[in-house]
Amino acid sequence: MEKKIIHIFVAACILLSVIAAVLMLQTTEEPENGPLNISRSGADSVWPGILATDNRLHAFWVERTLERGYVYHSWSGDGKEWSEPEKMTGNSYNPGKVFVSAYGKDIHLMWMERSSDIVYMNSTDGGSSWSAPSIIAAGDYPAISSGESGVYVAYIVKSPETAIQIIRRTESGSWERIISISDPGVGPPAIASFSGGVCVSWVFNDTVYFKKMLEIGGKFLTADTMEVTRGTSISKYIRISAGGDEIYISWLEGSGDSGSAHLAYSSDGGLYWSDANLGPASVLSPVSMFFDGDEMAVCWISGGRMSVTGDVGAGEFHLGFPETGAENPSVCIWKGKIYVLFERDAGVGTDIYLVRAAPT
Repeated sequence: MEKKIIHIFVAACILLSVIAAVLMLQTTEEPENGPLNISRSGADSVWPGILATDNRLHAFWVERTLERGYVYHSWSGDGKEWSEPEKMTGNSYNPGKVFVSAYGKDIHLMWMERSSDIVYMNSTDGGSSWSAPSIIAAGDYPAISSGESGVYVAYIVKSPETAIQIIRRTESGSWERIISISDPGVGPPAIASFSGGVCVSWVFNDTVYFKKMLEIGGKFLTADTMEVTRGTSISKYIRISAGGDEIYISWLEGSGDSGSAHLAYSSDGGLYWSDANLGPASVLSPVSMFFDGDEMAVCWISGGRMSVTGDVGAGEFHLGFPETGAENPSVCIWKGKIYVLFERDAGVGTDIYLVRAAPT
């Protein structure tokens, strides 16, 4: 896997400019060679998230009206036909953005209310039924990750001091505090669980930081905060994924459409890092990353078009999707294919679209 990643770095740096010009990718959407409208709504549908359980793909998003937002869910058993969108929330909640994570058949859904309350609900049967929503914390910029070691949430608190707070869901369904991070300064966090613990990354003063926590004997041992890299005008849209000692961190640098997408990689649990500039990117739309311990993908927007690079099945891939006007992509690899969910103006509102491709 490490050799593959080295190849990805080299190829991304040298070939991406050529790829961007020629890879107006062969998507395989049916019945047309184009994006599939998942939300099918006349309202504004925004902030999509895509993930896979054992036998289903799941799409989540927020539909906004003048008064409030509502969380929606749709699923597919083959990536082609999708269920009718299901409204997950009522008038008791007003979500601003949805965050999702899955492990096995468990799906974890979270959003931040405009009141800064963080609300959570989950499914233990692959999305067929759901728990009632519950407020688990109050803060800003939440992130969620689930895995063998549990379900973790990181967010920013401002009292008694500005810090990154990390909590974990217990077996009883309550939430316990793991750690509060305030040094050397914090920003909106990204979080990733792995076998034996959890790690978090954030940006402060254009520097990417990383911290790992190992659970030993029921207690968490925290490692020193590591400086991954320094850049120029690093975006707050940072992402992290982990599997064993392999860890990825992605982010954007620059401003407007003059930015670039970046990827850092560690093969030793975060002690040493390599990083690469993946190519031009708009920093107005977040980067998305998928990694399940084997296959990985990074997706970003450049000139209103989507670029994806990574490793799937037998080797590396570098894809460019021709759809223009895409924003806020979310990427997933499922059964050897790349799926990207994104939002785009549909003329009477913003809708959620899906494209898929089988790298060759």
